[in-house]
Amino acid sequence: MLKLFLVSIAASWLAIAADGVPSQKAAVVPNLLSSLPGVQTTLTAEMVLPAMHAAMGPLQAEIQVIEVSHFPVPEGEITFTLGDLIAPPTATGTSRWRGFVRAGGNRQFAIWAIVRVNAECRRVVATVALRTGQAIQAEQITEESYTGFPFKADASWTATQIIGRILLRSVRAGDPVSPPMVVEPMVVAKGTEVMVQFSAAGVVLKFPALAERAGRLGDIIPVRNVSSGKTIPAKVRSANLVVVESAR
Repeated sequence: MLKLFLVSIAASWLAIAADGVPSQKAAVVPNLLSSLPGVQTTLTAEMVLPAMHAAMGPLQAEIQVIEVSHFPVPEGEITFTLGDLIAPPTATGTSRWRGFVRAGGNRQFAIWAIVRVNAECRRVVATVALRTGQAIQAEQITEESYTGFPFKADASWTATQIIGRILLRSVRAGDPVSPPMVVEPMVVAKGTEVMVQFSAAGVVLKFPALAERAGRLGDIIPVRNVSSGKTIPAKVRSANLVVVESAR
């Protein structure tokens, strides 16, 4: 009976450490753990905030901790990383942030928090409603400052980079335009004639071919030699040039 009791306790503790949320079967564990040395019964916002700000690095952000995991964890180093911060659906929404407590050497005990992160950021927004498949023009977008969640895409995305790209879905006026929403335009249309360039041992050969498929810059598309009728793969370099890369 004692062995079965100890196994039950161990299984409950592992369930908590694995997903950060105690199950109904593990409900008795907090009382048992609270009597052990080096165990904290409650995490607080004040305890997790320093680790969260450290994870932000140079970014100055206001972090509001709305809720933290309720189960007890051993005393140790609290760690959060940006990679475990889940982006909210909107800039003012809440996020779930998973972290861990390092204790007893390299043992890690999972924790979590619900937070709202606000920082001074910039983003690209549509000035007018945009349609799916539309090539974005300069006058249709603008950059603006906002206070809210610092989305990675917004941090590295400028209006200049978006101009000329094709929308994958419609965007309302005033809504942000981010990288997953756009693709590079097709520069080679299916059936158009292109010049094929092949280089080997210092010799450069060029011959005309027909594109068997449309392609963007950098795409590998099949092209058919006009003279021989043979189809080969080639990389799109421009609207009228594709390159056959020789095997090394």
